[in-house]
Amino acid sequence: MKKISIFLVIVALLITAGLYMAGCSQAEAVVDATAAEAAEEVTETTDDSEVVAGNSYHFILVNNMVTWSHFYPDYIGAQTACEDIKAATGDEITFEVVGPSENNIMAKVEAMESAIAKNPDGFMVICWDSAMLQSPINKAMAAGIPVVTIDADSPDSDRLCYIGTDWTAIGEELGKALMREIDGKGKVAGLMLVGADNMETAWAAFERVVAEYPDVEIIAKEHDNGQPEESARITAALIQANPDIAGFAGFDAGSGPGIVTAVKEAGKAGVIKVVGNDINTPQLQAVAEGSEQFIIGQKREFFGYYGVTMLYQHLTSSVKFTDNDEVANIINIPPTCDNRTSFCHRRQL
Repeated sequence: MKKISIFLVIVALLITAGLYMAGCSQAEAVVDATAAEAAEEVTETTDDSEVVAGNSYHFILVNNMVTWSHFYPDYIGAQTACEDIKAATGDEITFEVVGPSENNIMAKVEAMESAIAKNPDGFMVICWDSAMLQSPINKAMAAGIPVVTIDADSPDSDRLCYIGTDWTAIGEELGKALMREIDGKGKVAGLMLVGADNMETAWAAFERVVAEYPDVEIIAKEHDNGQPEESARITAALIQANPDIAGFAGFDAGSGPGIVTAVKEAGKAGVIKVVGNDINTPQLQAVAEGSEQFIIGQKREFFGYYGVTMLYQHLTSSVKFTDNDEVANIINIPPTCDNRTSFCHRRQL
């Protein structure tokens, strides 16, 4: 029997237990002391006689806010892919997570630059700032290290594949939902990670939808740094300054819960309409009680799962399109894996 140590963080969710997987098989994720203190080591056993020993591959996931529970499903998906591939092929895959614990793009770039020196077999990169991540992505690719992006893309880089959600669709759906809820009239505001490329894309789509309603005015676009407490503070200030505000749209996982908190404290739950991104426990509860009217959820487990899978397929697949795909610059994995979103609104509960 062979022991495999992994790290788990248990997060109580209504729909799933969020496990912070800090590694595949024998790998440990590189995270800060906060994650290390929050994690507890668990031992599992597998029967090595059931699989044939194969090759070994090591991947690195470059993230921002690596200890934010919002990303735990990504890690779970990556862990599951490692286990599935080993069960099917005998190949041993490990991965680690690197990056800052707080929202700091420069620290994230530096973390990836340092990780390139480790010469891993592949990178998964969450690109909240596509321009800033373009250079280290291209550097890794030039060094022969394949890179796929997940959650947020860097389309002008040399990355092989983007695995994630269509953020234009997210913005459109949030806009349509909020316009329905406020009957196309009134003041609205949005809270998000201002400057993050994926959310800026969603915001642009949201604005296009709202522009079709002449009786709606967008009064604010605010940065909440992904923190419910900051979102609540900003929302409370906006409500105080605009007591007639009709609705809010939250674009990151912390926006919706913070907006709902402030709306409830103002005694306007159900009066001020709220739509949000990401199906998490606070927002599910808010929808059930009627203080939030609509949420849109990404299938985050697939981000990590297909990130590992695409890197592995790129390195090992024997499928060819021509006699010399490399010379023809033909890549053996798809350039995009679009994980369609799921929806939840009050009338469905």
